[in-house]
Amino acid sequence: MCKTMLTVEDVNCICVDWKTGGRTLYTQAANNIRVVGAQVAELVDNFGQSPDNVHLIGHSLGAHCAGEAGRRTPGLGRITGLDPAEPYFQGCPELVRLDPSDARFVDAIHTDGLPMVPYLGFGMSDPVGHVDFYPNGGDEMPGCDKNLISQIVDIDGIWEGTRDFAACNHLRAYKYYSDTIVTPSGFLGYPCNNNKLFQSGDCFPCADGACATMGHFADTYKGSSNQKFFLNTADSKPYPRWRYKVTVTIDGSRTNTGYFNVALYTSSENTRQYQIYSGTMTPGKTYELPIDVEKDVGDVTYVKFLWNNNVINPLLPTFGATQITVQRGRDRRSVYKTTKCFCVDVKLLTKQKL
Repeated sequence: MCKTMLTVEDVNCICVDWKTGGRTLYTQAANNIRVVGAQVAELVDNFGQSPDNVHLIGHSLGAHCAGEAGRRTPGLGRITGLDPAEPYFQGCPELVRLDPSDARFVDAIHTDGLPMVPYLGFGMSDPVGHVDFYPNGGDEMPGCDKNLISQIVDIDGIWEGTRDFAACNHLRAYKYYSDTIVTPSGFLGYPCNNNKLFQSGDCFPCADGACATMGHFADTYKGSSNQKFFLNTADSKPYPRWRYKVTVTIDGSRTNTGYFNVALYTSSENTRQYQIYSGTMTPGKTYELPIDVEKDVGDVTYVKFLWNNNVINPLLPTFGATQITVQRGRDRRSVYKTTKCFCVDVKLLTKQKL
């Protein structure tokens, strides 16, 4: 992470190695953060820099360790908690865990927030900062499907060396953070009360200054504190995603079951296909859905519309798009709109329209 950070800014990046105190029984490691936090605070005090210029980043127990250092360092600039550890900290008083009073700006990324029992969730679901980010809902990350074995491994065994096997969700927090350093625009968090509302599109698009960038550049956010932000990521590297809302009005020969996809195109590149709707398709009806695409496509030059009825239909129904609008989430701008009719007769079982 330090090497990545140095590609975008000139900083002193110091890694704290406390594996001797961390690779022990979890109960002991949780207590050891008091000692390590005090040592980090002493380092900051003797470093010769104003505490306001110091940014502490900690993963899991390290997040609470950073909180302890901040509690001992008045005027500390910033703390980032990467999936702060849940056991012995969730629901505890602010004095013993990371909280907004530990630095001038505290941000957190939550990636493993399911309860420890029975789901073996290692991270906190409770907000701990001025801004808290919940990528993919904050509990189960895409590409991290847990298996039965990982559900029954004891916490001390995981802590002592099997974390890569059983704690994929927990580890995603620092992997996301590393990607935010070089691709900040792909990690825009939308203020929302919960993930269900976010996924349905109710919190789209961003109002002026209301969205925040997750990760390294979270401190550029100037909005209100104590806010939760939601966003989606990819299931593997590269993790960034850019959110658009696609609105499609369709027309056709008759009501029919099926689905339709769209792909966004510019003059030089395009996204993959994204399914907008599946079910009973009714001519004249408008469908809309937010999509998280793998590229920042900017201004869209055209949209490909593809539909399939899935079954052999002797009536040979036809469908097309009479209007398509694409709105960008970060600035509410409509980057594409057309009212040109794409309805044509297609005699194939699989229909494709542009």
